[in-house]
Amino acid sequence: MRKQKMREEAYDGGKEDLKHFVMDCRKLDRERGVAIELQRLREENEEDVMGRFLYGEERIWRRRWALYGMWKKRREILKKMEE
Repeated sequence: MRKQKMREEAYDGGKEDLKHFVMDCRKLDRERGVAIELQRLREENEEDVMGRFLYGEERIWRRRWALYGMWKKRREILKKMEE
């Protein structure tokens, strides 16, 4: 139970899921900034943006780098919270 609460705090109180990780988590904003595909207009559908980011064929290496950076930052956040 305590570990789940720590994860919720790490995720700004949001639900820990793929959408939150890729699109919403404010603690990953800097890492997310690398991915042009995630710089969306407010009117644009988040599911479409996320789908193009995860499954699109253009700029694959940039997207991989962005995801890797976000994953590393998430791991760092969780590690700090466990200490």
